[in-house]
Amino acid sequence: MEGYPSNTYRLRIGKYRVLYAVDNENKKVRITSVQHIGNAYK
Repeated sequence: MEGYPSNTYRLRIGKYRVLYAVDNENKKVRITSVQHIGNAYK
């Protein structure tokens, strides 16, 4: 995703978009944002 670190991913759950980062070295997932699909990229 442009403008985000390479370890950032997105997931759509219903009408919401979840952005999260994965730290493979420490085996952790950090949720960075949960927004309604209409507002997720503004």
